Amino acid sequence: MKLPLRILGIGLFCVCALLYLVHLQFKPSQPSNDPHPASVSQENKQLHADHFGLKRKRGRQRNVNVKVFKMKQPDLHKDTCTFLHKKSSNATYNTLDMIKEIDYTKEVFNTLDMSNNIPGIKPKTFKNPRDKLTVIVMPFSHNDPAWLKTFNEYYEEQTKLILNNMLVKMKEYEDMRFIWSEVILLKRWWTDITAKQQNEVVRLIKSGHLEIVMGGWVVPDEATTTYFALIDQLIEGHQWLKGLGITVNNSVSMDPFGYSTTLPYILSKARIKNAVILRIHEQTKNYLQQRRSLEFIWRQQWASGQHADSDLFTHVMPYILYQISHQCGPDRSSCIFFDFRDVPGDFVQMKPVPIGPDNVEERSRMLAVQYRKKSQLYKHNVILVPLGDDFRYDHEEEWDQQYHNYKALMNHINRDPSFNIKMKFGTVNDYFEEVSKSIHVRKTGLLYKNSKNYFPTLTGDFYTYSDKNYDYWSGYFTTRPFDKALSRRLEEAVRAAEIINSLILWQCANTKQAYTPFRANYQRLQTARQKLALFQHHDAITGTSKPDVVQDLEVKLLVGLVQARQAMLSAVEWLLTGQTNSKLVYNNLKPIETALSFNVDEVMRQHANLKKFIIKKDGLQILVYNPLEQRRQDFVRVTVNVAHLSVLDHDGNNVESQVNPIWNSKFKISDDYELIFLADLPPLSVSVFKVLEGNHDNSALASIEAFGDEHSHSQTNLYANPHQNNLFDITIDNVSKHGKFALENQHIKATFSKLTGMLKSVLMKESGDMVKSELSFSSYEPAASGAYLFRPYNPKPEPLFSKNDSRGDVLAVRLIKGPLVSEVHVFPKNRMVKVHIVKICHVNGLSCSTSLGITTKVNLNIFKLEGKETVMQVTTAVQNNLQFYTDSNNFQMIRRKTFYKMHLGGNYYPMTSTMYIEDVKTRVTLLSAQSLGVASPLSGVMEVMLDRRLLADDNRGLGEGVYDNKITESSFILLFEQKKTRSYLPNKEPKFSQLSLLGHLLSASLNHPTYSFITKGNTELLKKNTQFSVKTIPM
Repeated sequence: MKLPLRILGIGLFCVCALLYLVHLQFKPSQPSNDPHPASVSQENKQLHADHFGLKRKRGRQRNVNVKVFKMKQPDLHKDTCTFLHKKSSNATYNTLDMIKEIDYTKEVFNTLDMSNNIPGIKPKTFKNPRDKLTVIVMPFSHNDPAWLKTFNEYYEEQTKLILNNMLVKMKEYEDMRFIWSEVILLKRWWTDITAKQQNEVVRLIKSGHLEIVMGGWVVPDEATTTYFALIDQLIEGHQWLKGLGITVNNSVSMDPFGYSTTLPYILSKARIKNAVILRIHEQTKNYLQQRRSLEFIWRQQWASGQHADSDLFTHVMPYILYQISHQCGPDRSSCIFFDFRDVPGDFVQMKPVPIGPDNVEERSRMLAVQYRKKSQLYKHNVILVPLGDDFRYDHEEEWDQQYHNYKALMNHINRDPSFNIKMKFGTVNDYFEEVSKSIHVRKTGLLYKNSKNYFPTLTGDFYTYSDKNYDYWSGYFTTRPFDKALSRRLEEAVRAAEIINSLILWQCANTKQAYTPFRANYQRLQTARQKLALFQHHDAITGTSKPDVVQDLEVKLLVGLVQARQAMLSAVEWLLTGQTNSKLVYNNLKPIETALSFNVDEVMRQHANLKKFIIKKDGLQILVYNPLEQRRQDFVRVTVNVAHLSVLDHDGNNVESQVNPIWNSKFKISDDYELIFLADLPPLSVSVFKVLEGNHDNSALASIEAFGDEHSHSQTNLYANPHQNNLFDITIDNVSKHGKFALENQHIKATFSKLTGMLKSVLMKESGDMVKSELSFSSYEPAASGAYLFRPYNPKPEPLFSKNDSRGDVLAVRLIKGPLVSEVHVFPKNRMVKVHIVKICHVNGLSCSTSLGITTKVNLNIFKLEGKETVMQVTTAVQNNLQFYTDSNNFQMIRRKTFYKMHLGGNYYPMTSTMYIEDVKTRVTLLSAQSLGVASPLSGVMEVMLDRRLLADDNRGLGEGVYDNKITESSFILLFEQKKTRSYLPNKEPKFSQLSLLGHLLSASLNHPTYSFITKGNTELLKKNTQFSVKTIPM
């Protein structure tokens, strides 16, 4: 049975991926060619086998046998931590080293496509018949499933026509070829065609006439996506293709705005042999051109040896765009003659002239000149010439025009030996096969000569992309952050729901029991996965679509989130009661929503309002699901209607808790309260807690200190209702505005300004070191910034607060203290930052003990006629020498460096989950729950862009700015660590670096939260606690 395999495979992959990175921490001296053990890929093959011998019978059983990896817990009573720094792979090129060498003050953007002389390299002459040039003309149509139109609009108005025409014309023209990438659109079309037509499509693919490239659900963005989402959308596409008996060998990714180093690893593990990319920095492309290195072996930074099993042979298209006028050769004024589309109503730069007897010789010679120039850039005598553009071949006549004219050129060139060219239609696979023949190498899956030096090796990624001087595509790292955060919440929910459903399925297999909700949950998860997969597209998660398209995507994300949560809820209910849709539990079981507020439409607002729970006489039961593979102690937060409460665990023991006030919009304490309690959660478990009205020694009300103009009244005036008077211990300080206050626990002491509420420093108690850590907010004024580009007027942003804390731009500062957690709430006057919260936990031994939690809500809608790009800065005394690290797709860390020879936008990089700076003594890490752009513009400074409001277009195709901002909440953890050894040498060669184990644990807690559910009825059938025990499932 195939259905369970997809759920279990992707759920367990995430476990294994994190565990390998942890494994690196404990064995830094043992190099590994593969960051995932071989057993993972073998397991995936087994999981995706056609047969899954499960026999399900009715019965009841509550224990699930599943192997749980045990992780060594860090010593949290010390402020030091072991860090991993290894020498990087000894590759021919490292992209950071290339940035160091390149002169970014030299303009090449207007001349690059015209250059063909490579200094120091002997040009090809093609005079010898053995040096015949092979030209592969590759027809394609780039189809976005969402950008300027919604998915349905694109499909109905263009994509359906393209694929319908393809089916007819590929049958008519036997030697025509075509490639296709977006499986989501192919699958949608599949449902519209007949069985006979479906068989014809399969025949075209298996015969090599039509090639599916990459095979993902979409062609994803690679900067703002996590490895989980990348794998998820890839599996979604590959599994559908596998159902047709189709495998994918090559990847083509022409349109993403830069390329990560993680996706090549994933593609290699998906048995993709070769890749084609396009959009890399034009200066970087010129650097590779001058060394005839536009084809290379893309190698991971940890890999060693001549051949690594994660290597991916990569072809870089040499010119700036994928349009026909940019692809036949360096001279666009010549290439424009060879786009033969002539469709009424089209805007064209030049009226196409068909090929006929009178001009075939002239045009053939013109084209051959361009082909030979293009071939100078590669080591062999084969070139790939894409023939297409966005949504091309949507008219039947274009198929005829392109085919007949190119066929005339091919016949003329191929017949005349003076050209010494063999020209034909082909796919990407045809190209790589011809390359293999050209260099006389036996095909082994990758293209190697006997010497590893035939093709160079390269490590690193291709960020930040620029297509002309000073125009850097780093704005989209942050654009529309609300949607980036919403995508991450869906991703977390999908992972958690897949894991719990998979584990219950194993329970049923072992106990011969029927898991009755499985079919419904599988459909829910499939819907959620496909909504998530669509949003990974390079014009969706990037925030670079039209506003109506963005809203359509947001609704799809919400639908996916609701489906994933329902699949989780149904599984928890069945696990604890053995029933579904029971009157006893099901109707009373509701999810406790996360802090992310949905305000896109009325449906989203209703979804967010399921927050307040009424504590009645018989109490309230809360079910907490831990989707992580290790034990965790986490704070559970619930909004309730009473202040005096106690919490019991599943054994009836009192659990430590605190109650915080909830404030209304008028800075008064409302009738609602926030209950916080510490939950000790076994790995992969569902734990039951009971909340009862009434005080207990382990329950405490928070105390409050208030500063600022809004808190200048008496204590009693801070309550919305008089009956609440004296409920909380409140201190109002209107005198010492220029002083400081502190939050501390056993490990750190954080000091704040009373006037602004901003963090100033952190004392590491074990070492006695004071770490400067000034937190501030600023904004850039856009100059040429847009949805894609980040290009401000001034490289120095305007601060929200003055440096000497004398402006008093704060409405209120609140300090809320409790035995579990204390918080600082800051409300600036200008409302650009709606609220800023810093949290510190007081429970000794928790992973959060040496870190601060940061939550910031930004509202740029207040600037109706003004553009703003808002940033948060953490200024430290760390001597990082402008060097910093950011994560690549939440999978590995990449070394970065700020270069003042580049524009500010070029020094911004994507952060999916992590950024850190360090010196010989200290590391300061910023962990993030959403993808954003980051930089280190000055030594010791970490800067993260929070949101962008842009009134102008940046001329990259969207046609408008970004002004549909939503109130957006960003969550971070700021971690301070002291080093045991001085392993970091900032001026030495690049190092392969990773998060500390503590950093991994905190990142996991931030990006894989617990999920809570409630039941308010008779709960006699509920078990006290359910944990998936360690026994029989082989990993």
